[in-house]
Amino acid sequence: FEESYYSPEEKAVEYKENLNWLFTLKKYIRNTAEGYENSIIPFPTLLTMNVENANASIDVFYAQSWGLVHFLLNSSDNAYNRVLWDSIKILSPENDRKNNEVAIIKDAFEWVGKNEFSTDFVTYIDRIKTFPDLVEDGMDYYSENDLSMAERTFINALSLRDNHPVPYYYLGLIYYAERDYMMAEYYYQTAIQMGGEEGITYYALGVNAYADNRFEEAVDSLVSSFKDDPDFYGEKSVALMVQMDKEQPGFVPTYLETLGVSQAEIEAALSAF
Repeated sequence: FEESYYSPEEKAVEYKENLNWLFTLKKYIRNTAEGYENSIIPFPTLLTMNVENANASIDVFYAQSWGLVHFLLNSSDNAYNRVLWDSIKILSPENDRKNNEVAIIKDAFEWVGKNEFSTDFVTYIDRIKTFPDLVEDGMDYYSENDLSMAERTFINALSLRDNHPVPYYYLGLIYYAERDYMMAEYYYQTAIQMGGEEGITYYALGVNAYADNRFEEAVDSLVSSFKDDPDFYGEKSVALMVQMDKEQPGFVPTYLETLGVSQAEIEAALSAF
């Protein structure tokens, strides 16, 4: 429950799965597969480590312990679920740590095949997606024009980390492609609030508003894009404003003046196109 929090609006605890350990554990699993020294701890050792040894390998111990509980709790194989419940049942307050460990290994883990257990554990962990995994997958789906899977993947990414701008930006692109301009605007604005790159995002907001025939809002966003990134998105922003001026002659220069852009700047920008 480390990532869970109380929501005053909902007046309830919002559960958020804690996967902070996952990236580290995947790193150690890769090291194990490639034969590096910094590898995962053998399970017989993990189950019997004392505090001193655990602290000496705290990064992998912490990550692998979390991963083990996650695996036993959520595996689709009921035999592994049973290991967890049997372990909890076996624990006795009358036994010291050592005797509890011996009892758990003997009565809960002993009947599980060690090689099969390790293989199934690694396979299970490999299938869990980290935030970077989900973002990369979402970008791949988007580039393949599989917008439904892209949307689902970016939403899953936000369930792990809801303060990163990239999923919001791509969700904006997805809704723009589906011509849901208000939802696209919501996600673009959220991307900016989360610290996203303003030049590209304001440009996207401008394109979105233009497509929705909201020219004033389009110019507002394009001017912001121009100011943030004049060398690249500034040129693209001006090009779109030129197109808008062709559709509504005189509108863009007049509106730019109300935004405090000088006539000289307007003429210089428009003359470039």
